[in-house]
Amino acid sequence: MPAQVLHVARDGGGIDPDRKAASEATVAAWRAEGSLPFPEFAPEALAGLDDTLDYPPLGSPDAGTAGHYLAATPQTLSQGPGPEPRGKPAEGHSGKTPAD
Repeated sequence: MPAQVLHVARDGGGIDPDRKAASEATVAAWRAEGSLPFPEFAPEALAGLDDTLDYPPLGSPDAGTAGHYLAATPQTLSQGPGPEPRGKPAEGHSGKTPAD
């Protein structure tokens, strides 16, 4: 079923006119120079972005790899094998694993 949504801003858009003009001038200069950075960035621009983000961020599973942050206190998700299961195996199950 076709539908349309109309969003109306009653606050005037909340855009600072000076910042808007500065942004438009910057993009116009890029366009005039033939250096719009979208959709592909120039190799020089990409090189300038290397190592500018905290990625992967501290606390993520991959943090600490490839020379990134290392946790001050390593956290382990398991402490090795747990206690032996209590009770008897479920009906039809021997309770043994293929390794047994």
